[in-house]
Amino acid sequence: MEYCVNGGVLTPKERNLLIRYCVSAATRGRCATKALLRPLRQKDLQSAFKEQQGEHLARIEDYKRRAKEYDPASSKLPEGMLAYFGGVPAKEEFSRYCREIVRQERDVVRSLERGYSVCVDYAYIDRKQLAFHRSLNPRVTFGYSNSLHEECDFLFDDEKRTAFLRSSLADLPQGKGDWVHDWGNVMFGDMALCYEDLALFRGEACILETVSHEEMMTVRLEEQDLAALKKQGGGRLVEKLRGL
Repeated sequence: MEYCVNGGVLTPKERNLLIRYCVSAATRGRCATKALLRPLRQKDLQSAFKEQQGEHLARIEDYKRRAKEYDPASSKLPEGMLAYFGGVPAKEEFSRYCREIVRQERDVVRSLERGYSVCVDYAYIDRKQLAFHRSLNPRVTFGYSNSLHEECDFLFDDEKRTAFLRSSLADLPQGKGDWVHDWGNVMFGDMALCYEDLALFRGEACILETVSHEEMMTVRLEEQDLAALKKQGGGRLVEKLRGL
């Protein structure tokens, strides 16, 4: 089952229990830095631009294809799009919508290299911490932002799992405004290493997804997961999840 636990649905303590449980159950993790933990290299920057542009160009081609193939009599549109149009749109109406999306995407592609930020920040991270960071397979990317950073994508082993469970996740959030200990933010070494947007996978299934700065969290758990959480003292948490 999928549960969106945004806002105040859960207490900070309950979110912490949920994240720690997902860390213990995950086989793979993903998280992002806020800055580059390495010197800026032009090849990394160009690779990040190429990745970012490729996503927008693919979206352009997708909407061109949609406009060409759309048939009001047979094409199925998602509910959200039907609500936007107020029903099944005529072909010209849908084509006009697709052309507008394509125009917007082209504007974005033209502006990508005209507005971005780069922050290099690893002066106070020691060699051991940097070695741990590199073990998380970081790569330079813009992701969904215009700020260059590193995204880590790694398999859990005993060492990494223990490190995450002993990170800032080991401390309960001190109230609603304690973002350091909440919403998928993870700190190591007295806040020397800082990560956000924690996502956890079990096999191919994403069991936890967070957007830290938006205070958004989605979990996808099975009945056995809820039973395990209940045994760990999360009875009230499980009741809340079942009630969503």
